[in-house]
Amino acid sequence: MPRHWNWRQRSLAIVVWPSFLAACLGTLLFFAQVDATRLQDAFVSDTRFSDHAIYSIGFFFFWLIGLVAALMATWLLRTERKRKDFPSIDADH
Repeated sequence: MPRHWNWRQRSLAIVVWPSFLAACLGTLLFFAQVDATRLQDAFVSDTRFSDHAIYSIGFFFFWLIGLVAALMATWLLRTERKRKDFPSIDADH
């Protein structure tokens, strides 16, 4: 028998899963156009990373962006005022 998720688990899944998928797509599209070695050469640093490390850093960067966007959207939905507080769009003026 499947266990039902509580409110926090559902909220976490609603935020993390779409941001993970967005990071997958963002990483795929970005690194299809940008070579990891050339990207590293653009920054002046004595530290060298492998291509896999650059891909991982890029993935977590995109995941962070998606996570922040999903958190903001979730917060906006949860803090929405009641519908009766908003003026009607269809109302005759």
